[in-house]
Formats: sequence, structure tokens, C-alpha cells
Amino acid sequence: MCEVINMDVETKQMLDLILQRLDAIDKNIVEMKEDIAEIKEDTEITRSATNSLVEWAEVTGGFPIKKAE
Repeated sequence: MCEVINMDVETKQMLDLILQRLDAIDKNIVEMKEDIAEIKEDTEITRSATNSLVEWAEVTGGFPIKKAE
């Protein structure tokens, strides 16, 4: 972070509050990205399991079923 030399106390306090808020936003974004990655992984697992069930149903039922993409 760069320092501004001729800054009054009120301006510095406002900037500090803005920086704190930005830090909180950054933390939230990181958490959201982690959540999204987990959801994507869970979706892949669910899709794979669904397709396995579809294949089983095709074999046992003898008729085609559309697989999840």
C-alpha cells in the first residue's frame, strides 16, 4: 500500500474503513470460489452416478434413456 503524506485524519480513517471493507469482500470472494469449486465437483459426481444408473436401466429395461450431460 502506498502512503499519502498530506492526508488529514478523517480521510485516513475513511480510507482505512474502505480497505477493511475491501478485505472483507476479498475474503467473501475467496469463500465463494471455494464453494463453487465444491459444487462443480459434486455435480460431476452426481452426473456420473446418474449416467451409471441410466446405463443400468438401459441394460435391465431394454430401452434407451438420455444420459446427463
